[in-house]
Amino acid sequence: MPQESAAPSKVGVICLNAGLLHRVGPFRMNVELANYLRERGIPTLRFDLSSIGDSGASKGDRDYTAQVVKDVSSAADLMRSRTDIEKFVLIGLCTGADNAHRAMVADDRFIAGIFLDGYAYPTFRYCLRRYLPVVINPIRFTKVILTFIKPFIHHLRRIEKPPDSADSMFTWELPEKNQTAREIRALIDRGATLLYIFSGGSWQSYNYPRQFIDSMPFLRNHEAQFSVILNKSIDHTYSLYGDRLWLYDQVSHFLKSFTTTP
Repeated sequence: MPQESAAPSKVGVICLNAGLLHRVGPFRMNVELANYLRERGIPTLRFDLSSIGDSGASKGDRDYTAQVVKDVSSAADLMRSRTDIEKFVLIGLCTGADNAHRAMVADDRFIAGIFLDGYAYPTFRYCLRRYLPVVINPIRFTKVILTFIKPFIHHLRRIEKPPDSADSMFTWELPEKNQTAREIRALIDRGATLLYIFSGGSWQSYNYPRQFIDSMPFLRNHEAQFSVILNKSIDHTYSLYGDRLWLYDQVSHFLKSFTTTP
């Protein structure tokens, strides 16, 4: 919580788990961010989803996705009871970005989201940047061909691939693009603001600044509510303190339009 003398904030910030990491975040990112925002008058909550960190398993019969949405909604309920704030901003890294998206779709109290290395869909330009250097490099091209041949070799040797469990909380698949596009359009239509930040660690899925907007052209008409930042010099978990400070500055700048009462 900010100091009592701080100007009242319009929103609270909720930090989500990054994958299965507990609520401190990678390299204590969530702790540092919460303190950084507190000093700027913004109340911030970090917590563990069910079955992660200090949180026990849920006793309900919801599937994993439904339980995540319920957990995040309950976190907003708690924050509202402590602060009287009724609007919230979600921030999540990797799987946390996915969970933030799902929670925003389900609960209109979440008026903004900051997604770190979140959803990314390929475009023609992405494919050129991703695969052309491989094709023109004989050594890399050979390695790629061998990668495709390996499954056939395993089949001939009758080496079976372990079965995947679609219901496991340890598996994740990128949602179908049309579904994501419909959900993002619905969020924008209700007035939500979205910021995507991609690191250099996401280069295999996101490799140029406007890739997201090129993959969903309707976003070109909504750049006041939808923005993307690509910083290729930063790794996926923000291991360097200077990189984390850069991130906190981006978050603080994004929140300025939400946090002060006129």
